[in-house]
Amino acid sequence: MAWQYQPGQQLPSQSISSFPGQPDTPLQGYPGMAYPQQSQIPPEVIAAAQAAGLGTPTREYRKGTAGSNPTTAGVQSFLGLTFIGVGVSVLVVVAVILFTVPFPFNLITDGIITVSILPFLPMILRLTRSAGGSKTFVAWSCPEGLVYSQSKQVSAVRWSDIQWRKVGMLNGMLTTLGYVVVPNNAPPFSFSMLNGPFADVALGNNTGGSMSVSFGGGEISNNGGFVQISGQFSLTEYAGLGDLIEERVIQQLLPRVMETYRAGGVLSFGRFVMHRQGMDDGARELDWADVDRIQISVAAIQITKKPTSMIWFNLSAATLPNFALLCAVLNTLQVSKV
Repeated sequence: MAWQYQPGQQLPSQSISSFPGQPDTPLQGYPGMAYPQQSQIPPEVIAAAQAAGLGTPTREYRKGTAGSNPTTAGVQSFLGLTFIGVGVSVLVVVAVILFTVPFPFNLITDGIITVSILPFLPMILRLTRSAGGSKTFVAWSCPEGLVYSQSKQVSAVRWSDIQWRKVGMLNGMLTTLGYVVVPNNAPPFSFSMLNGPFADVALGNNTGGSMSVSFGGGEISNNGGFVQISGQFSLTEYAGLGDLIEERVIQQLLPRVMETYRAGGVLSFGRFVMHRQGMDDGARELDWADVDRIQISVAAIQITKKPTSMIWFNLSAATLPNFALLCAVLNTLQVSKV
């Protein structure tokens, strides 16, 4: 699909696919999914919501028990014991070399071992924490925002103050594994919809290099921040929370950002910015008149330049905040005059 921006002209309606939060576009939910029974909302949550002017909390979102089935529980135990065993073995080898190998070869050898392990340490630590159970994150939706609790701290944030990003591939299919949310005036939080021992790894923020870990129960790889996971896992945790965040944020922010755009202001999505004259990412600029094609997928937005259809911008959902909001802006541009 291709479209070219022409100032003051109607843009073709079939150019860009519809996205959640757009007019006449139903939000994709979780059909047939049974939501967990709602527990009583704690008084401190109600107080936080009222103090922030968010209205009365209406629903709770917390991690369920899907990750506790025998299959994933066994994988969790396997991962925990494996990484503990590997860690102890490495420490023993380092100690033996240090006290038995003549100086300076003992220090050189131990240094080589340490340097070899360091790149894998973040992934190992994340896998170990995931296998052993992560800190509890619970959220409560309100008409005007979200109240959430993590590490025994309760915070409140308005929908209009949220930025988020999402990515991932599960068993060969592009999908949303989890959300990393950065509010403007509250602590950041993240949650994974993936059950099992790889849940927290889906939220990894490694945007450099590549890493892959595999074992009998599955495989996980992180290539520049894009996570791919395979195995017997499903997206059953925090059902509906991601959809809610996208719907409410787009609902509140889209009219504002379009008003800013039409008034000649700048729209920022991380490093990528848009304005009436064109767009740029800090390294390259492109005028609207030079846009050849804009292609949007679950994982990225690709923009090519005339006359050779050279790829000018390749914007990844893994690193771009409010990716769905940007898609909503592009979708709005195609059906309205700017």
